[in-house]
Amino acid sequence: MSGVEKITLHKALTMRGGLKIDQDIIQKLEKFPEKLKGQKYIQVLLEHSKPITDASQKFAYGNFNDMLVMHVLDVVLPEGAEQFIKKELLERLTIKQFEWKNSLSGVPEAGWRVKLTSRDMLKWGSLLLNDGNWEGQQLVSKAYLNKATSAIVDPLDTWIPDNYKYGYFIYQADISIDDKQFKANFAWGGGGQYVISVKDLDLVVVIKGHDREDKILDAVLKTVLPAFL
Repeated sequence: MSGVEKITLHKALTMRGGLKIDQDIIQKLEKFPEKLKGQKYIQVLLEHSKPITDASQKFAYGNFNDMLVMHVLDVVLPEGAEQFIKKELLERLTIKQFEWKNSLSGVPEAGWRVKLTSRDMLKWGSLLLNDGNWEGQQLVSKAYLNKATSAIVDPLDTWIPDNYKYGYFIYQADISIDDKQFKANFAWGGGGQYVISVKDLDLVVVIKGHDREDKILDAVLKTVLPAFL
């Protein structure tokens, strides 16, 4: 597949890896999970993708970008991605009640199929507020989080509001409360799941629910956040 050298971690982290695979091909591949185990998964994606070009490397939510990053982690980490996540993140955050399913390739899913309690979701938001520090331990690099929470690209998908920006798997939006401007960072999951952090208010808001139309965020911005000014 030509253009593979154009795929970088920076591109994948900002949903711009550029893989183009027809949906019917994906469905056929998933019928043979034994051919997708381990790094074979990445090889199969590259073999079946259309050429990577500047035009294809536009923002496209999902599009295997999250799994590209997870597979890189699985290769470079001595114990693999799954053990790293459990030992270096979940255990250090004292997160014991969770469900994190693996993909067909055997590595942890990177974009979905994770279940956490509201209290534990708050811990992830707290990491953003405290520049990656948790109870005196620097779990995530401050420099990395500064990059991850910056407005690197404009999300182009039509279902994403025009004022949203995107960093490394984290959205940003400027919000107005009583004529004051605040920067909000948030992880946005399917069906209206959010972890929202507003550093200037020292505030983390977690939303869990079934909201396929994703209208609940507007309600939170208009009713919950003003209460903390």
